[in-house]
Amino acid sequence: MNDGRRARHRSAFTLAANQVRVQADQPEPGWSFSVGTGLTLLRNSRENYHTALSLTLAGRRRPSAGSVTLEHRGKTVQKHTDLFRMVALAGAAEVDSLDRIVPVRAVLREQVNWASPWWKRVGKDLLDHDLVRPWLQPLGLDIDLRTKVGEIDPHDRFRLRVLLALVSRADAAVLIVDDIDQVRDMELRDEILTELRELSLSLPVVASTVNPDFSGIATRVIDLRTMGEEHEGGGRRAVTSTEPTELTEATDGDAASLAAGTSGAVPTASAAPTAQIPANQDQIPTLSEEN
Repeated sequence: MNDGRRARHRSAFTLAANQVRVQADQPEPGWSFSVGTGLTLLRNSRENYHTALSLTLAGRRRPSAGSVTLEHRGKTVQKHTDLFRMVALAGAAEVDSLDRIVPVRAVLREQVNWASPWWKRVGKDLLDHDLVRPWLQPLGLDIDLRTKVGEIDPHDRFRLRVLLALVSRADAAVLIVDDIDQVRDMELRDEILTELRELSLSLPVVASTVNPDFSGIATRVIDLRTMGEEHEGGGRRAVTSTEPTELTEATDGDAASLAAGTSGAVPTASAAPTAQIPANQDQIPTLSEEN
């Protein structure tokens, strides 16, 4: 099992998108970038194939073009079936929306049961289960399991979705978190990013966002809104940083842009081209409304 005691000394890890397009009408050449250990933010334009990219990186769907490569523990995989098995995914309503009237205990027990061998009994103390216990401290999750999902606050609801993703992939190589902005509160978003940064000491984390990392929490930010650096062959590649870039204090114009889902702040890194907003783009509901 993957836990913080040994994950801090893991072998090399890389998740790379190679001219990936997630819709047929997405402009060529698609996105090319690579991420390593730590917390990576993928910054994109609003409604610009956010969820489709997260699902593709996690092996929940095939790319329309290009490929995703995962290097982990000396093994390299590209098949979406291998990615499906090795990548944990949270925050995408298509795969982890929660029934608000169900107690947290029932939701967690169901996930633990699915992730455990059929012959292994799941005890009463779910929080002390081997699949659950390692993640509670980095996530800061401490909730009454008798509480209904709809009665816990948005922060704990988001944490719960991350926990369920980690339980479902006990030996995950990486965690993908879709749309961290769905909490709709910048202070809460920073708290979640801080928790994900702590979690990334044990497991690489890749999160999608439309907003900058004003507080410099992430290990790196990859900007998918702009063209990447040209390289031989005419394609594009992303340029990533290994440390957060220091950001200047936001101006009134930045604040107005942030409210609209964009910002004039200088990004930490850049990647391949921004696609046109599709008419039927999936929209993730806010936690306060749906999850």
